[in-house]
Amino acid sequence: MNIILAGNPNVGKSTLFNALTGLRQHTGNWSGKTVDCASGTYLYDNRKIYIEDIPGCYSLKERSNEESIAREAICRCKKSCVTVVCDAHCLERNLNLVLQVCEAASNVVVAVNFVDEAEKKNIQIDFEQLEKILKVPVVRINARKKRGLDDLVKRAMEEKVKKPLKISYGKHIEKAIDIILPVLKNDHLDINPRYAALRILENDMGFHRLMMQTGSESKLGLMKLCSAQAKAMNYLHSVGINKEDVRKKIALGVAGCAQRIFKTCVKTKSSGFSKRELFADKILTGKITGFALMALMLGIVFYITLKGSNYICEPLSRLLFSFEKHLVSWTQNLGMPSFFRNMLIFGGYRVLAWVVSVMLPPMAIFFPLFTILEDVGYLPRVAFNLDRAFKKCRACGKQALTTCMGFGCNAVGITGARIIDSPRERLIAILTNAFIPCNGRFPALICLISVFLASGKSEIEGALWLILFVGFGVIVSMVASYILSHTVLKGIPSSFAIELPRFRKPQFGHILVSSIFNRTLKVLYRAVIVSFPSGIILWLVSNVRVGDDALVSYIISFLEPLGNLMGMDGVMLTAFLLGFAANETVLPIALMLYSPGAVLVADATVAYTASHLASNGWTLTTGICAILFFIMHWPCATSLLTVKKETGSMKWTFLAFALPTLFGIAVCSAVNLVCGLML
Repeated sequence: MNIILAGNPNVGKSTLFNALTGLRQHTGNWSGKTVDCASGTYLYDNRKIYIEDIPGCYSLKERSNEESIAREAICRCKKSCVTVVCDAHCLERNLNLVLQVCEAASNVVVAVNFVDEAEKKNIQIDFEQLEKILKVPVVRINARKKRGLDDLVKRAMEEKVKKPLKISYGKHIEKAIDIILPVLKNDHLDINPRYAALRILENDMGFHRLMMQTGSESKLGLMKLCSAQAKAMNYLHSVGINKEDVRKKIALGVAGCAQRIFKTCVKTKSSGFSKRELFADKILTGKITGFALMALMLGIVFYITLKGSNYICEPLSRLLFSFEKHLVSWTQNLGMPSFFRNMLIFGGYRVLAWVVSVMLPPMAIFFPLFTILEDVGYLPRVAFNLDRAFKKCRACGKQALTTCMGFGCNAVGITGARIIDSPRERLIAILTNAFIPCNGRFPALICLISVFLASGKSEIEGALWLILFVGFGVIVSMVASYILSHTVLKGIPSSFAIELPRFRKPQFGHILVSSIFNRTLKVLYRAVIVSFPSGIILWLVSNVRVGDDALVSYIISFLEPLGNLMGMDGVMLTAFLLGFAANETVLPIALMLYSPGAVLVADATVAYTASHLASNGWTLTTGICAILFFIMHWPCATSLLTVKKETGSMKWTFLAFALPTLFGIAVCSAVNLVCGLML
């Protein structure tokens, strides 16, 4: 038995999927598409039910990849039960998709979520009447509390034939449908004939492609199909209905039917939002208060991250480096040559221990806090606030969402650009995401800010400085978007709808588990597998000599003039270059190159970093330029590989590398020049 989960965004569809499948799920990509798919199994009465979660969408009109995939999954899987998840607070809007699915599929179940919350707000739904009108099972559920799941699966597995409601589009459209239907009535046709007739009347090219992919057109006979379509359109023209009128009448027929069902089955005295929620939205999305609260919220997250990291970093560092002497003894007992022992322990392991001790604490705190903001419904409001700014840059407002994703990982933000329908605007979002400081850059930013700008001061001041630099990164990304949209990626910005979901109480337990396993450990694993071999390579280039100097000395000497121009030195630029595999390793590499004997000292504290950098000539100007270049430099290897995968072009991959790098060189050089004149 297969169950397909469909529904609008923000109706709890993913929550229902997680509640049904638990850990028995996996994610991948839809064939030929860059949209994630999720599937899993649910055990009911000793029977394994296959659950497929299709992308959330508002219709099946194929205006985006999500709608295309949803329609294809529903039309192709004739034997599957399509469960349309609805939100009890906005049932009228959800019914538009329900009615379209009822036309496309023969086995449909409607699952109404958040019923308990809706009833508290005086929204009463007559489920018996709703089921009677739709002529399909209607089940009330609470996905978060896992209520009604067995009943939902039981109703979905019922083998009795379901004949969903048939929408009437008026006598002329109905007569045109009747002209096409005889050609479509074929036992081997996988697509619902009436639904197919409607799409043919609309001359839906995406649906024609779907019919060709499924072989439906060859089964029916393309000439017969075209002849029937021509006869139907000739009839409509004879009564004064053109192609555009057909689309409007069909769309209005669905919307009108949804409205009539809603008025019949739902009694409400409210909009679904309490006065408190409406007031909160007015504040959170205000022109002044919205941005002020964004900065405040980001500051609170950074402050908690800074404060918590200070308690964890040093003990974790001491613990990891305490294993070093045991590793030395163990390798000596094995008779390992000193060259290989030093390479593995003082190169690979020390960089690994440094990265884990500096990176793990901020991640373990930042990701859950960020996920709480996402779960409570605040991030869509951030996107709403930033929408106007991105529009002025001739970019898509959805880029605000990819910007938020970039704070966790730039590769995730680049992948997240799939939500942008316009190829031009998607490229702008991909090329500028590197300006957003990702989780891998936060430990170094926090460390350098603590050393040069908030030394010996409160974490509040450190958090304020961090907000300032993060805000600068966002502004630079907008400037870069503006430049791209007026040069190599000219065009008119597209429109889209931002849905502000209701505020919900976050699931703290689920957030903690998912953020640790799905985000923190995943990113940490990537850093670990990169940092150990990077440490070995660093030790080799630092200790293997060519002539009188180590290999790395030649790189440093070559980059020294550019480093001085940018307010840094050749060592720091070499660290950025050698840290290409992962941003997490840049600062440890710099400290290693500064260390006597080119070995990273077994100490990851802020105090050690401060004294070590100061002894190597670092000043306030050096620190500021290094912070700015951390925000504006080439993406890491993982991000660039993601750009190549998403764009399929080396040209755009190179531009993704060059754009932030050129900005970084220009800004750092300008800051160094100004500071040199002022100091």
